[in-house]
Amino acid sequence: MSSPIVIIVVLLATISLPLSSADSSLNDEDSVAIRFYANFTQIVRPITKLNPSKYILDQSFTYECYRFNLTETEYSQISIDSLTVLDPNVTERIITYHSMPNFEQTGSRYFYRRDPKSNETIEIELLNPKDRLFREVHQPNRYFYLKSFDDLEYSTMPVMPYYNIKFYCNISIPLNSSFAPFLSYNDSSFQWTPRYTLDVLPTGSNRQIEIHAFADIRNNEDIKLYKKSFEFSRNETSYSANISGIYLIEPNFPSSSILAPYSTQSIPFLQDDIIVNSFNYYSGDFLPVNSTGKLLNAFNITSNTSFIPNGRILINKGGKFIAQTSLPNIAIGEIYTSVYGYNTEVSYRRKVTIVEGDEDSSSTTYYVEYIFKNSAEDDARIYFIDSFHSLKYFQIKNISSSGLNGDIPDFVIHDINLRGYFIVPSSIGQKTISYSVVVYKTKSSCK
Repeated sequence: MSSPIVIIVVLLATISLPLSSADSSLNDEDSVAIRFYANFTQIVRPITKLNPSKYILDQSFTYECYRFNLTETEYSQISIDSLTVLDPNVTERIITYHSMPNFEQTGSRYFYRRDPKSNETIEIELLNPKDRLFREVHQPNRYFYLKSFDDLEYSTMPVMPYYNIKFYCNISIPLNSSFAPFLSYNDSSFQWTPRYTLDVLPTGSNRQIEIHAFADIRNNEDIKLYKKSFEFSRNETSYSANISGIYLIEPNFPSSSILAPYSTQSIPFLQDDIIVNSFNYYSGDFLPVNSTGKLLNAFNITSNTSFIPNGRILINKGGKFIAQTSLPNIAIGEIYTSVYGYNTEVSYRRKVTIVEGDEDSSSTTYYVEYIFKNSAEDDARIYFIDSFHSLKYFQIKNISSSGLNGDIPDFVIHDINLRGYFIVPSSIGQKTISYSVVVYKTKSSCK
């Protein structure tokens, strides 16, 4: 069995993440990677880049402890099973629920007056609660001890209740000096959905059809999303670092974009990688009866360089909305055909005549003629398929040929189908095609 494939679309962005103490923001973090799936987001960030007030490093013999706090709301948005440090030496994870605040914990920040009679304060940070060791926030090389916590003012009160998360890592196992541990978790606060708009140009136009692809990013929480690095994954497959076959696409992302709380932003992607061709479509199964009708509107969509994720597509023509349909996941190089309603300006008439044979004959020969008419102002490109699934034994003869193409036939035989591609001129233009089919009653009567 071949390995599954993850398709990733990469953008450049940054985020204000919920994994923090409640007393300050991580909006200045510039090394956050965000990987969007249909119903959740994987967030990866290097721990070494985090503000020291958020992740406090404790050293005890051969172990390091990475510690941070989550509010109850933040905790509810995170898949706790996914919460981990991407460090190969993680030995233990401890999650502790606190119903009451612990003001005297490592990393807490306070305002301190050196002179009780003065209104001037400095911001300090607690490094060791047991010994009451502090340092100045704006001059972190200045350390000092206090006799008590009296007369200290908290710079920001912690939100209650909260969860304290700890990871212990065995640092006695040597790592490459350039290695930095990463925090990874899945968060349901953000989601994304592919969306496409297709502007159908006149059928006879030499210009390329215009298609626009957007990633609709939804922010479901009261958190701001800033520009740094995004990744989008196909909706039904979870990411794994061990999966091979990753394809990358780099769309444009506005440099000043901010996704406000409870809002949606559409980001262009795949703009230059999708190829679309529109045409009119006829598909039928042979029956010895006359018929008339309209042709279907249709288009082919493909990409030779990128995976196209599934999503809805809105179709416009001449500035007017005409249809909406859905695209499946489309692999690289795959051609997908979509139909979206009838073209009232392109019609056909089929006439079937028996030219040889009767009920007592071993075979019957039918002459089949199609007349296509185009009342539009533009030429109509037509893709034609006539199938013979209902016949057991048959033979196709006398396929018509276009006078414009010399002796090139209007159809080709493909398996049990007749297929053709031709143009019907504009302004009440007409195209006639025909063939004969010999239907045999038994296999032995076939010539």
